[in-house]
Formats: sequence, C-alpha cells, structure tokens
Amino acid sequence: GDLGSFPDAGNVSGYAVQPMRWAVGNVLLAGIDGNLKPQGAVTRAQMAVILKAFREKFLPDSGERIYEVETIDHNTRYPTDAVIYRPVGMEPEVGVVFYAGNPVDYRDYGTLLKALAAHGYLVISPEFPFDTAIFNITAGEEYMKQYPEIREWFLAGHSHGGGVSTGEVVLRPDLFQGAILIDPVIGVPVPRKDFPVLLFHATEDFVCPQAFHETVKAELSATDLTEVIIEGGNHAQFGDYGVQAFDGAAKISQEEQIAITIREVVQFIKKYQ
Repeated sequence: GDLGSFPDAGNVSGYAVQPMRWAVGNVLLAGIDGNLKPQGAVTRAQMAVILKAFREKFLPDSGERIYEVETIDHNTRYPTDAVIYRPVGMEPEVGVVFYAGNPVDYRDYGTLLKALAAHGYLVISPEFPFDTAIFNITAGEEYMKQYPEIREWFLAGHSHGGGVSTGEVVLRPDLFQGAILIDPVIGVPVPRKDFPVLLFHATEDFVCPQAFHETVKAELSATDLTEVIIEGGNHAQFGDYGVQAFDGAAKISQEEQIAITIREVVQFIKKYQ
C-alpha cells in the first residue's frame, strides 16, 4: 500500500514501514482523521476493528469446519510416487491434483496443500521424473483412477507445474471442474470457453514477472477466468523449498501469502464444484 497520502507517514519507524504498507494495502488500516498516528496508542475498539477486518479478509468463515489432515506417502512407484493429504474424520468428495514447479520436489508444498486439505478436500501431489511435470503430464489422471469416490476434481499447479497442468486440461477438459494456476511461467490456451480458471500472481514474483503473467492471462482470456493479485507475495512463498534464485523479496510473510491463496482457492472450488 501507499503511505504517501498520510501526512504523518514519516513518523513510521523504519522496522514498521513494510508491515504498515501491507496493512494499508489490505485495508486493515484506514487512518484516523487522515493520519496514521504510528506513535500513538491503539484503543481496544480500534484493535477490534483491525482484527475483524483481518478475519474477514484472510480467515475462513467461522462456521466452516477445519479438519485435521493425514499425510500419506505413496511409495509403490505405480503409477508414480506421491504425497497425499487427506482430511481426517470425513469422506471427501472433491479432490485436487497439484503439479509442483520445476525442479521442485513434489513434497515441498506441504504447508499450502495441508491447509487446503483441512477444508475437506483430498489433495494429491505426484512425483515427476527429474522433478519436471512435462515428463508425465497425465500423472494426475492416473491417480484419479484410484479414488472413484471423488466425484469432482480440480487441477492445480505452481510455476512450470501450473503451465503443464493447463496442457492436461486441454487434453482432458472433461475430467476437471476447473484449474488453479499459481504464477505459471507458461500457459496453454484452454479451448473450452466456459472452463473455470483461477489465476494467481504475486507482485514480488520475479521468476514469473508481470510480463509473463500478462502473457499467460491473455492465453486464458477465452476461459471463465478469475484473477487474484497477491500484493507483496513472491514466487517461493507458495512452497516450502526456501529462497529461490532471481525471485523478488516478499513484503508479506509466507503465512499471510498462503492464507490469501487458500481463501481464494476454497471460494473458487465452492463456486464451481
């Protein structure tokens, strides 16, 4: 967010500038009489307003159940290794197949995928040869056959995995209710005009910079496209694999970035399942 519109922005302590920008950008702070008053004391009423705004923006509805998640390492080598996240205490009817980025280990998205499974979805992250999804574009389809109780599937992917997943949608659009593309660095035009696509872009992502994002967005313009911009996020914080070469410096925490992502994904799935 821009602090320039506040006359007392110069009074914000150095360590608090980025968090203050994030709070203003996400409309958690609107100022008092046109000022931020960063050196003032916050009242209980003001804090209640801030917390209410944070809950509504980043946390799931209070009436929605959040499940414990079981992590299953599928190591039979057929059809391929995979890690499976399954909610405990319920039988999921909706599944998500996730394609990891290149060359990222398929297990390095646990924070994101466990958070998604906690909303009642079966989530599968298959392994790819050389950690590159292009070498087994139908890995998700092979696993889907093992879960006939799942009535609806969504295909998701990050980075190169997001681009490759659009390729599988082109091959078999009838298998999926929608696609969830998290800063894909490549894209394939999806021929079905009514096909739902959720497209993420983090503003500090220099692996998939704005120009790449606009190219992918143009290729998907014929679909039922929903775009989500994550202010202050970067490429690596969608996963757990650490700092990535050529990536930008995030201005929000990984927890905040994943919370935004999960909120939008859950809303998307509910809309189209």
